[in-house]
Amino acid sequence: MDGWNQNQGGNNMQGAGMPQGMPQGTPITPGKTITVKIKTEVGVEFTSMMGTKTCVPNGVINVVVGEGSPFTTEQEVMGKIYQTVIPEAKAFMQRVKDEDPAKVSALGITAVMMRDKELAPIVFSKLEAMGIQVRTDISRITLRESESSKAASQQAEAAQRSAAEASMARQLGGAEQYEKPYVIFERALAPVAPVPATKVDRITAAFSSAAGTAKLAMRDANTKMTCNIDMSGTFTADMSKFEPDYYANKLSMMAEMVVMNINMQLMDLRDVNVLELGSKAEELAQKVSQALRDSGENVLEVTIGRITMDGKEKMRLDHTAQKAEMVRDPQKLQEQMMAAMEAARQQQLATWKAQGLTPLQGAAIEAEKAKKMFGPKYPDGSDVNAVNFLKNSGYPKELWEGVDAGAAAAAPAVPQTAPAVPQAQAPQGVPAQAPQAAPRPKFCMNCGKPLPPTGAFCQECGTRI
Repeated sequence: MDGWNQNQGGNNMQGAGMPQGMPQGTPITPGKTITVKIKTEVGVEFTSMMGTKTCVPNGVINVVVGEGSPFTTEQEVMGKIYQTVIPEAKAFMQRVKDEDPAKVSALGITAVMMRDKELAPIVFSKLEAMGIQVRTDISRITLRESESSKAASQQAEAAQRSAAEASMARQLGGAEQYEKPYVIFERALAPVAPVPATKVDRITAAFSSAAGTAKLAMRDANTKMTCNIDMSGTFTADMSKFEPDYYANKLSMMAEMVVMNINMQLMDLRDVNVLELGSKAEELAQKVSQALRDSGENVLEVTIGRITMDGKEKMRLDHTAQKAEMVRDPQKLQEQMMAAMEAARQQQLATWKAQGLTPLQGAAIEAEKAKKMFGPKYPDGSDVNAVNFLKNSGYPKELWEGVDAGAAAAAPAVPQTAPAVPQAQAPQGVPAQAPQAAPRPKFCMNCGKPLPPTGAFCQECGTRI
């Protein structure tokens, strides 16, 4: 909200200036400290590889106005401070932006936030020149990302995560299976009976990390990812030392102890694949039971009935495992890379064909783009031209072998179409004929030169049409 606003604990100056028709305000008391909170959405945009973000000034300025000051009310002082801070901060940020555009392009908003200590002396000296004494010991001005910019960034990041998850789901067979928990292990358990109201020696109760007691974490041996595991089951406790009215509380505390001890045991399982954790369920339960008995707890036995993980987390685990497998198998990785490159080449050829271009003509366009990156020569020393583009990109030999690079470069990049010829009006009573489309020019597949409308050979290189 633009304008001026006063609240408890200080004055929050928001917007571009003082509103019209402001009341007379509080008279200035000599020696009294006036606190102004700077909070605004007005700033400078910074664009980098990380996106576009807006940087704004933020902070608290404490001032004292002495006798002889041109200001008569505290509100006038606050307005003047705000009207000074915003333009000075914007000018400072713009100067940083202009001084080192390369750094700003790489770091974005961070490039100016790293220099925010330079802003306070500039602003404070301006205020001192107006007769406003700044208490520098309790005043500060920093630069930060605006709230609206931060919200937009978070929204963009969420969209990117969602797109990445959708892409992974497509690669791994569809998204439906990742919208529900993935079951790692499941064992049928007898239902747990209600807590008895009379004295008993033993009680079997339920425990579950999914119920909010704790989140169990386990590091996968193959991918080195830490995955969250939800585990549930039952435990049997010795209740002979407790009275019935204490059963419920004691069972709840024991359930938390079971979950905590399972987590401690999971931290020691460094050589187990998360998805194979079910094979360790029995051993894990026995170790937890023994650890609880050794610590003095009254838990006699633990039985793990179900181990699950979030479906999307399972998807990320599969994706990472897939990449790790390719790294371990260089031959498979190379085959996948070659297949992807061949698919890209076929897609490019189809695109050129749809645009009415021969492979040489399309390659000539791509070679011009490559010159902007590499200059006249590729890193291997070869000339940047259509023939070498096709050759270096792995296109079939018949598209470039034996072709003269100079002739290919001279080929027109985009085929020109003949100008439209006005059609004569058909006499009345005679059916009008559809206008004939201008014949599309043809080009030699060998040298790329335009071919004559008639004839069986290219006039430039002699290749049969």
